[in-house]
Amino acid sequence: MEPAFYTPLGAETVGWENDHQICRIKGYGDMIFCAQPLSADDCLVHPLARSYTDFLRLLMASGSVIILEDLYSMSREDYQRIFAEYGYKEHREKPETQVAIEKLRRAYGIEPIEDVWGYMKEVQAGFNYSALRFPPDYYDYRGEEPPGDLNE
Repeated sequence: MEPAFYTPLGAETVGWENDHQICRIKGYGDMIFCAQPLSADDCLVHPLARSYTDFLRLLMASGSVIILEDLYSMSREDYQRIFAEYGYKEHREKPETQVAIEKLRRAYGIEPIEDVWGYMKEVQAGFNYSALRFPPDYYDYRGEEPPGDLNE
């Protein structure tokens, strides 16, 4: 799949969930991000995890990348309610999901992150969003001038 207008410069795609791109970005180590075309807070890219291993641990805990992608805009209560009411809890408890979780446990020796909301809020709170750079189409879409250091 071609990079989208909201794909940060230096992004390496790890996966896709509909039009949400899961990626690493050059200069941010093993950190995992979600780039998405629509966002509740006017920023189209959010960090999800400090590392790929932590990203897997988040998936083990939540059962789906979908709820993780929008967690940046949720209160703890919203997250708990949505997790319970919109089928994420049931999905996580499905036998095939449990098999996948067990395979991750054995292959990587990891366990699910216990406090998904707290972990992600901590990662996102310390992140400097203004350092991200995007292709010219992104700035055109937003009706903004690209930053002067775009080509550095």
